[in-house]
Amino acid sequence: MAIRDLFSRKQVCHFLVTDEGEIAKKYNHFMEFLTNNRTALGIISELEQLYYGSAPFIMAGVETQYGKLAAATDKLLEALNGLAPGKYEELSRVSDRIAQEIAPIFAAEPPPPVGELVLPLEALDPDLVKVAGSKATNLAAIHKYLDAPIPPGFGITAGGMEVFLRETGLAKPLTELLAGLSPDNLEDLEEKSKAIQDLILQAQVPVALAGEILQAYQELEAKTYPNVRLAMRSSAVGEDTEASFAGQYATELNVTKDNLLEAYKLVLASKYSPRAVSYRLRYGLEDRDTRMCVAGIVMIDSRASGVLYTVDPSRPDSNLLKINSIWGLGELLVSGEAAADEFYVDKKTGSIVQRSVGRKAERLVNQAGGGTRLEAVPAGSRNSRPWMTTRSWP
Repeated sequence: MAIRDLFSRKQVCHFLVTDEGEIAKKYNHFMEFLTNNRTALGIISELEQLYYGSAPFIMAGVETQYGKLAAATDKLLEALNGLAPGKYEELSRVSDRIAQEIAPIFAAEPPPPVGELVLPLEALDPDLVKVAGSKATNLAAIHKYLDAPIPPGFGITAGGMEVFLRETGLAKPLTELLAGLSPDNLEDLEEKSKAIQDLILQAQVPVALAGEILQAYQELEAKTYPNVRLAMRSSAVGEDTEASFAGQYATELNVTKDNLLEAYKLVLASKYSPRAVSYRLRYGLEDRDTRMCVAGIVMIDSRASGVLYTVDPSRPDSNLLKINSIWGLGELLVSGEAAADEFYVDKKTGSIVQRSVGRKAERLVNQAGGGTRLEAVPAGSRNSRPWMTTRSWP
């Protein structure tokens, strides 16, 4: 036989390309071992990067990686025992014991106690921040401890969201869709966020929860006026804290009784917008750490709206208050869609020491039948008439 015939393509090592024979089986076990060993080492490397790196992470992501590692380890051990039957059975027992020790770490937490589903604002205080969220409890605290006036309203609690997810059967699908999400995979994030939002918006508000929300609305009517209009605002647990979630969640304005439940679902669904989910993941917060509560607050037909900074953000040592203001409702201001007037007020004297007027071409106003609309600001008010003058400043 010529040497070149040894390397001819016609010469095929049949036992390596078929599953017949003991040698072929051992070869396949060996290749399976190498493949899963490489997979396991890669996952361990990724977990080490999470542990030693500075980027935040959530346990749901760790659990997903651990599941992949456990599966690769099981296949690796199966291949190893196929190579040497009976020799490595102890490794399988050790692996099972490790899995049993790790399981409690990832065990699902028992559902939080539901408690009250809806509470009036006057019943809230800072101790209930995990019940009614930061925004609603902070608003209530302003009235309770500073005796400052606040609009009447109510808070739909975290227990309300728990009931919504549990009774609509959405808790499990949401958990599955959120598992393994990364803020760096935008396509996957957008696809699964939309799927979650669609599930929430298509569901019916459970009867008991809907009844309590509508009852709270009727009690507000009795305190205020018939057909009272509400702003339905996010008041998530963890919102307006170190992770402010500014601009991440929805606010529904000029809400009527007829679309009250739909507005509630829209605010719930905003918890799972791509931006909000990405923000939460980058802060290393679990989904259960940011349960969505909703504040229903009586609205007024605002002639003008503003935001007051008790410390000027750009000059914190200046002893000045800063006020930004626009015509109409404040949504265009807080979203950054409208140019605002700026006022700087001396804290000691209360006098306006500096002002600038933004060009306010449009304003957001309430509609008679509910909801809002944009309208043009009268020409004389666009550039030259700041809403606040020395007469209107206290």
